Amino acid sequence: MTFAAALGIDLAVMTKLPSGVYIQTLHASGVGTPMTATDRFTADYQGWTPDGNRFDSGALPNISLDQLISGFAGMVGMTIGETRLLVIPSQLGYGPEGYGVIPPNAVLVFEVTLVAINP
Repeated sequence: MTFAAALGIDLAVMTKLPSGVYIQTLHASGVGTPMTATDRFTADYQGWTPDGNRFDSGALPNISLDQLISGFAGMVGMTIGETRLLVIPSQLGYGPEGYGVIPPNAVLVFEVTLVAINP
């Protein structure tokens, strides 16, 4: 897989989770209890295809992981204020169908900042 240089992706320095998602903490905060798979949360994000095309950005207000593509499970363990890079394989993203401007079988790159863990 080749990534646009502007994305700064180096899989060799990232942690590969058992799911196949690669993660890298870009800014560690250490504030509060780490996020769990069942927490509701608020986050800011940007998403790109490997060629550097940004397809989306915005906020995820008071949401849970089960409302997102499976690859966002790479957020588990983040603390408030942490920014993490996620490289999500196609099968944990939109798969062979794609979605909108996201082509079929696309690997996805997300930069996610955890803003809050919501009760």
